[in-house]
Amino acid sequence: MLKKLALTNFTAFSKAELNFSKGINVVIGKNSVGKSHLLKLGYVLCEVENEREKLGDNAYLYGNEAVSTKILNIFKANYLNSLIRKGIEPDLLKIKYIFFDTSHKDLEKKIVVEGKYLKLIPDLDMGFTHNDWQRAVYIPPKEILSIYPGLAQAIKNRELSFDHTYSDLCDALGQTSLRGDKLKEIEDILLTIEKDLFSGGKFIEDSGQFYFKNESIGKIEAPLVAEGLCKLGMLTHLLRNGSLVKGSTFFWDEPESNLNPQLLKLVAKAMTSLADYGIQIVLATHSLFLMRELDILSRKNESSLRFFGLTQTDDGVEVSQGDSIEDIDDIQALEAELDQSGRYLALEYGDE
Repeated sequence: MLKKLALTNFTAFSKAELNFSKGINVVIGKNSVGKSHLLKLGYVLCEVENEREKLGDNAYLYGNEAVSTKILNIFKANYLNSLIRKGIEPDLLKIKYIFFDTSHKDLEKKIVVEGKYLKLIPDLDMGFTHNDWQRAVYIPPKEILSIYPGLAQAIKNRELSFDHTYSDLCDALGQTSLRGDKLKEIEDILLTIEKDLFSGGKFIEDSGQFYFKNESIGKIEAPLVAEGLCKLGMLTHLLRNGSLVKGSTFFWDEPESNLNPQLLKLVAKAMTSLADYGIQIVLATHSLFLMRELDILSRKNESSLRFFGLTQTDDGVEVSQGDSIEDIDDIQALEAELDQSGRYLALEYGDE
């Protein structure tokens, strides 16, 4: 779980520092201010730790070249210079970060450019260990459940212009469902989420293809199901197969796409339940409805919630942050909605 992220000259950010909650973290801002960049970078950092953890004492084998390749693949960038703020020398790029769940409490790690690779400081061979470290999951704006069989095969056998969040997600979706005690640990939350989102139905996997199943319609193929529901089906399947467990960090880019406000209300409820269970959530959104719903639920349930507002300035993107929407300096979704309300009322009452 990410605790702190400090950026210097990374993509659109000249200097920014973000202090995360263990619960839900909401990143907001206009298009092209770097919301997805933040989510992807956080995902890379978590996955680097995951790879190190799997190697144990051989963590040094996952070296600077592997880290550089991972970040380039996730961002679909040809060169490291593409990730450095325009006009800035490579040696001025710095990424500092701290995790919540490390055995070396508050150990700050750093990434800088050294030659043609990113260099991690401290070095990867220092033998750090973690307490129940879990993998991260990233869901991009587009759902892939309905095209999973073909996409998974194409990614495996062809060179495609998808960034590697899609191939990583295919790998995660391809895991078989949990059973026994491991499933019981998450089953109550999962069944509640499925009941809310799918009226008691659920998405299932059969021979590499996904289906939606409930008592009234039986089993139908995922491509015949609404895209918004397929997006939610990815979430429930990742819970069912153990890709998302207590201690995981879940990055979700624009969860509101293809969802109506009634479903968004239930999505906010589901995210709050998952955060209370112990899954860190980092999401980027344009939806004022979703922001407010999360704010309402966090105040009602005393859940952990953090907002980050990204604003473009002449000196790069600046970040404001706080535990409430009111702490954010510039909320474009709110301003646009208020402007529209004013124009509508003026038209309704003949003032325009």
